[in-house]
Amino acid sequence: MVNRGKAKLVDGFTTLRATQRHSLEKKYSTKTPAEESQAAEQSPAQKAGQPTKPMSIGRTVMPTQNEIVCYSCGFGFVMRGKADSTQCPKCGARLGLKDETITGAFSDELITAGKVRLTKSAILDGGTIVANDIVLEGLVKGGSIRAYKTLQLAGGAVIPEEMIVAKNLHIGTDASFDFKGEMTFHDIDVQGELKAHLKATGMVTVRAGGHLLGRLQTEHLIVEEGAGLNADVVVEPETSEETESDEAADEIRKTA
Repeated sequence: MVNRGKAKLVDGFTTLRATQRHSLEKKYSTKTPAEESQAAEQSPAQKAGQPTKPMSIGRTVMPTQNEIVCYSCGFGFVMRGKADSTQCPKCGARLGLKDETITGAFSDELITAGKVRLTKSAILDGGTIVANDIVLEGLVKGGSIRAYKTLQLAGGAVIPEEMIVAKNLHIGTDASFDFKGEMTFHDIDVQGELKAHLKATGMVTVRAGGHLLGRLQTEHLIVEEGAGLNADVVVEPETSEETESDEAADEIRKTA
């Protein structure tokens, strides 16, 4: 037999109070407003107790910086960002900044504070090219080339050494040059083979796979592992007030 307990009698007033108390417990929460907001913003995965991916913060991209040398006065400055032209802060000259590529025969005048590339099919004969950086892959028969910053000679390039006027010289991979006269630059970077009588007021770097022969006078020298150096080398600081590279820069300013 089932033992049935004595049933309790509940009047209507007690039932009403119990219903009101239950409603108040659901309506009012003991959580702070911040906790309530956080709970409302939780994803289903968070509510289920599953791990969530951490928030990633993107990188801030800084504008590019370009070193510009004015082809009117020779003043160097740094420009942020990219543009087709700018103004020299010293002399006020308007400078073109476009990079140019030359293919085929060329005998005109081209002046820019950007980069000029003469491809393997390019032939310069009687023209004038002035730029911050020049990459030569083709043939120079006549005219003039002046690089305010760096002249890069690639494999297969042909240029008379007396026509080379540049602040820095870069000998590219697979390139081979034999210059007879004394030449002065600020920085020299050799990735191919170069035989010359060189004077550098800055840094000379012979890269792995490169080979430097002849004579060299410089303030700083780096020879990477795997590079070749077969030259009479003098490493000493420059003592003269005006170097030959400065004279070359003055010559560029006079003729540009």
